[in-house]
Amino acid sequence: MQDFVFQTRKTGYMGIAGPAFVKTQTGVEISLEELCGIKAHAVKTGQTHLVVEDDRIAWTGPRSFWPFCRRTTRRNRRGFPAADDADRAIPELDTLVPLTASKPFDMRKIITRVVDNGYFFELFKMHATNVIIGFGRFNGRTAGIVASQPMSKAGAIDCDAADKVARFVRFCDLFNIP
Repeated sequence: MQDFVFQTRKTGYMGIAGPAFVKTQTGVEISLEELCGIKAHAVKTGQTHLVVEDDRIAWTGPRSFWPFCRRTTRRNRRGFPAADDADRAIPELDTLVPLTASKPFDMRKIITRVVDNGYFFELFKMHATNVIIGFGRFNGRTAGIVASQPMSKAGAIDCDAADKVARFVRFCDLFNIP
């Protein structure tokens, strides 16, 4: 997996050339946002892991991510203290999934109900929105989570979704994250 990429919503651009170069070479006028902004990399190409509001958050953002990987190597599998009871009852799960199979529901609501403390660290949220990937903890132990999202394309797996999931599974495998 490539480096972890945080891109700021209004000031973050990734590209090897700017709009002037594109116009010179192709004659097409394009804005910096269209060419190198979050629409290009967070939505279309899937190269941006997280979109954040400003540079300060981009610099501190990895602090939210690395604790999920830090204690998952072969040498140290202790996990984190869990505030939630692993055997807790979650009665709202009975109503979150509709009885009618063709009726969509938000899988994020289910994920946040079952992970420790309701905290789910989602990656690539804007790319291939028909699948959800990210990290959560169960009884203090980190787990990679992959789920179809019925709210987008009925959760069907297309090429972008398959690529998103495959890259995530390879990353989890590197850190021995189930």
